[in-house]
Amino acid sequence: MMATFKPKQLISVNNEVLKEFLGTATEAIAHDFLCPLVPLPAGAHVHDNGCGAGAVTEATFALHSADHASSLRISATDCNPGGFAGFQAKAQDKGWPVEVSQMDCRALSFPDDTFSHSFTSFVFLQVWRDDELCAREIYRTLQPGGLALVTTWEDLATTAVFRQAYQRLHGEGRELPEMLQTNWYSGNHVRKAMLAVGFDASRMKVDSYSTQVRIQDARRWCEIGWSICGASKGGWTQKDEDDWGKAIRLALEALLTSPWYRRDEGDENKGWLQLTASVITGRK
Repeated sequence: MMATFKPKQLISVNNEVLKEFLGTATEAIAHDFLCPLVPLPAGAHVHDNGCGAGAVTEATFALHSADHASSLRISATDCNPGGFAGFQAKAQDKGWPVEVSQMDCRALSFPDDTFSHSFTSFVFLQVWRDDELCAREIYRTLQPGGLALVTTWEDLATTAVFRQAYQRLHGEGRELPEMLQTNWYSGNHVRKAMLAVGFDASRMKVDSYSTQVRIQDARRWCEIGWSICGASKGGWTQKDEDDWGKAIRLALEALLTSPWYRRDEGDENKGWLQLTASVITGRK
């Protein structure tokens, strides 16, 4: 089988690189959507669904006293064990009452009616083709009266930056990669999936939260972003490698002129980028 072509400039994306790209954005959103729920009821059983590096669990413990936190039980799951290894070690070191395990959000092994709370942070975007399967598992494993919160990026400035660069590089007539299509997966998509599996519209709401990402090196940030979403539908090609420098220049121009980017005074290579998330809440 022929190996998939990858440009030599391509940056391999892992948790550390994503952290460099999105900073503490996911942690900030987790903190903000949890604040109105604090304190969680003593004895609450929480599912941190698609836990990744543990932003939701860490925010949960940060917002509760040690005594109250010890009464909580958190089951954290993710399909990628490499992604949560550091989180698992941190939870053990801090003595958090957390059980971390490998599990696909579309096929959870928990029994029905297990959790009082289910928090799914920025996962649906990754499984958008099977979003109803993910929503169905949330609904199934939630106790009657239990609370589900699902977050997704809504006004994602990163998408706008790289969409503009892609169109300038390839022409506006070329089909955009799915990740760069305008509002291709938003809070409304999540809400629709949740309604389809049994959540009641009268017991649902959608809230908006904004945060800012610190960019320390704008060019490096563009290289990471282009590595994530710059490939065309058919995958990377030799031409992409040849045009890499041009693509990064176009992305950098788009970033520096973006209305969501606030550059540092005297140093346009550093600044802040605003991101907005939707948080969809539903009760079973």
